[in-house]
Amino acid sequence: MGATASGYCSPANRSSGTTPPATEGKSGAPRWPGFARRYGFDPARPVQWEVEALEPDELQRLVLAAVTPYIDRTVLNEQIVREEAQRRALAAFLDGWGAAGGTS
Repeated sequence: MGATASGYCSPANRSSGTTPPATEGKSGAPRWPGFARRYGFDPARPVQWEVEALEPDELQRLVLAAVTPYIDRTVLNEQIVREEAQRRALAAFLDGWGAAGGTS
């Protein structure tokens, strides 16, 4: 399974403590029964997750726990090197901008 928002709440993730606290969901939500069957929830007891109510540090911890297994560290490090080179090039360009009379 890929790193998706719905996969994030899977039973495996719930047991490892990487899911936000749930609250009672809307009864009669039309998509709940299918979601519940797919991810191992009780179709008779809808739940929902209020991620905007989480503290920023807790939200960051949950997101990192969910995506870390899917990160290719080699690719990430190569991208970071490219971005740092781009920042240096932009900084050099901006440093030369004022010297060339480009500021007002």
